[in-house]
Amino acid sequence: PDGSVVSVVTDITEMKQRAQELQRVVDTVPLLIAYVGQDGRYQLINRTFEDWLQLSQAEVRGKRVGEMMQDHVVVGHVQEVEAVLAGKPARFEARIPYKGGASLPGYRGARVLEVTFTPNVDAHDTVTGFFIAASDITERGLAAAQLHQAQKMEAIGQLTGGVAHDFNN
Repeated sequence: PDGSVVSVVTDITEMKQRAQELQRVVDTVPLLIAYVGQDGRYQLINRTFEDWLQLSQAEVRGKRVGEMMQDHVVVGHVQEVEAVLAGKPARFEARIPYKGGASLPGYRGARVLEVTFTPNVDAHDTVTGFFIAASDITERGLAAAQLHQAQKMEAIGQLTGGVAHDFNN
């Protein structure tokens, strides 16, 4: 009534510094890492996420995970999102088109990811969101295909050698 103004000020410098430190740590991990809130919207992504999908924090933060998956990942993993929001962890493989951050020099095919969704559960057993962690397993798949091809060639060589031996006899 007398025209006085009261203000309450809280110093959040330390909290901001901790958040920046956490982001630096998350950015150095060679896995795609993200956090999605209960509303299904991205709240945090790391540098690997940005590099692999060629998207910035500003383009991702606040977007629904479903629309990002539809635009950037093979569609069909909606049930995993529903499961993790119900409190059940999910693990699956997904293919994404090559956009950057190649783990294999010269390879420009689709990247195969092993994706894990882990629910974030509070003290009251309520799911408050979920963590996404994805590792690039493209190289493993290519190595397995090369091994399979080498084994086929070895078998053909043995068969050919056997036939040649029979002809000689």
